[in-house]
Amino acid sequence: MGGEKPARNIRAVIYARISMDREGAGLGVERQSADCRKLIADRGWQLTEAYYDNDISAYSGRLRPSYRRMLGAVAAGQVDAVIAWHTDRLHRSPRELEEWIEICERNGVATVTVRAGELDLATAAGRMVARMLGAAARHESEQKSERVSRARQQAAEAGLAHGPLGYGFNVDQTINVDQAEIIREVAARIMAGETLYSVASDLNGRAVPIPGAGKWTWRTLRRVASDDLLGMRVAGAVRSEIVQRLGDGEAPGRIASDLTRRGVVAPTGGWRSANLRQMIIRGSLCGYREWEPGGRGHGKGELVAHGTWTAIISRQETERLRELLNAPGRDSGRAVKHLLSGVLACGRCGARMGGRTDSRSGKRNYSCSAQPGMDRCGKVAVRAEPVEALIEASVLDVLSRSAIGEHRTHVAGNESDLRKELDAARETRDLLVAQLARGELSTREWATARPLLDSRIKQAQEELGATSNAAGTLATVPSGKRVHQWWKDASVARRRAVIVALIERVEVAPGVKGRNWFDPTRIAPPVWRA
Repeated sequence: MGGEKPARNIRAVIYARISMDREGAGLGVERQSADCRKLIADRGWQLTEAYYDNDISAYSGRLRPSYRRMLGAVAAGQVDAVIAWHTDRLHRSPRELEEWIEICERNGVATVTVRAGELDLATAAGRMVARMLGAAARHESEQKSERVSRARQQAAEAGLAHGPLGYGFNVDQTINVDQAEIIREVAARIMAGETLYSVASDLNGRAVPIPGAGKWTWRTLRRVASDDLLGMRVAGAVRSEIVQRLGDGEAPGRIASDLTRRGVVAPTGGWRSANLRQMIIRGSLCGYREWEPGGRGHGKGELVAHGTWTAIISRQETERLRELLNAPGRDSGRAVKHLLSGVLACGRCGARMGGRTDSRSGKRNYSCSAQPGMDRCGKVAVRAEPVEALIEASVLDVLSRSAIGEHRTHVAGNESDLRKELDAARETRDLLVAQLARGELSTREWATARPLLDSRIKQAQEELGATSNAAGTLATVPSGKRVHQWWKDASVARRRAVIVALIERVEVAPGVKGRNWFDPTRIAPPVWRA
């Protein structure tokens, strides 16, 4: 800074950050801050502001609010020197470092650290040192990430839980009886063909609490701060406090703990397709530890080892739920209003027909909807009630006869064959991985084989999901005369699931001009699934 200003006029700011605050008390940044304050006092500089980001990693890429505010002050010419405990507290990303060098060089701002000294970013040598320190910090972070990932994988393979087991379990890993009852109900209903939406709507109607209801988490805090609708459900003073504390860089975990201790109840949302799906496919529910490289599982990882806790549902049920919910063509989860949407097909252009309800008359129909960019004629429609009655009669006829038993056997056979294909593909992949590890397979050979195996596994999983969906749906349908009462009592979603499991398509011929009544001869016989 070349003595251009008397020391007493140097406007210094402090930046302190800690990646993980297990204590939730901000002690790490306070220790850094104390050392930085001493350095400022020893140099006779003026401390104008202190910026803290607690429990936020620079390597993770997460937004550091206090760092961004400090960068804004530097760019605005309000700072002469930035004091940090070490350069790795400021950056572990080359992209951020280059932005920092550019702004500090342009504004003549010094970067001074307690442990690594001063960085003269006005010279090429100083910038080189900064980049070397940044590269070393990045290397350290990557090595730490690899060590942590390997340790977590070993813990997973040993069947050890990674944190709380979640919904269905108490803090001591024993089963929560009430929540376990809901889990078993949800699993049974989904395997019976119900959509996530219909199950979630029913749980909300019964006021069943969602996972973590009333508890503060860092996700809830950020949603309250940014979501006006959710924020309206929190007292104004509490929301203002949350926004202020987050803006000051306080650790979200510490804020959540403080609000819970004070008895402030977090706003509780309802069951949705997304959180219901995430809850029901977790490996912990079947007593298994799951592992996903680069993640924490949450229903996406492989079931690698028996856990040290008691299962709520079986592994077979968890695998079936994953197959059903990951199957291609799975309903989006919205409420089922029309029994035959996607089942009926236009007899003129072949496009699938969708259900529509006239907003004025309330009458329903199925129609081929012409849309820009889509090859649809938009010229075929049919009244909903009579065509639904016709198809339901055909389905009930099949269900009440012995033919449904043959269909179930055929579907079960397909499911068994697909499961064998999936297991064989996985075994081949594991064998090649072992050969690669022993040096018996070259990386080039592995690079050639892996995409083919991944494609084979993915195709088998998709086909198995669709087949399992049909098998699970049909398994819940009674046989013989009992099916008529079951059908009468079943929801639209359940009946539709059965129809989709049995019928590939039903073609609807164009209507005759001038005929305003339902003509059953326009409806072709159903194309039954093999």
